[in-house]
Amino acid sequence: MNGKTTWWPAELGSPNATGEQKGSRYAYFAQARRLVVQSGDSVRVYDTLDHRISGFAQQQRDQSRLTVTSQHGEIDLAGLPVISTDGQPPN
Repeated sequence: MNGKTTWWPAELGSPNATGEQKGSRYAYFAQARRLVVQSGDSVRVYDTLDHRISGFAQQQRDQSRLTVTSQHGEIDLAGLPVISTDGQPPN
């Protein structure tokens, strides 16, 4: 290891894609079928199910709404299962 720390869970390895939009950043792990989104100090891990994510967008008028594009079209993150928030499983 090079000692570099990452903001996503280390067990996910190296992401296939990363990016940042309007204060939120994301990392997509195709093999693990996970999407990690950091907004402020909160890090949330999503299960991407069978989606092969190819793009990300954030609504201009609603900074909290992040959508992804997959082979099934545009998907709102609210439609994906949450695996953990800040390292804790959902309630």
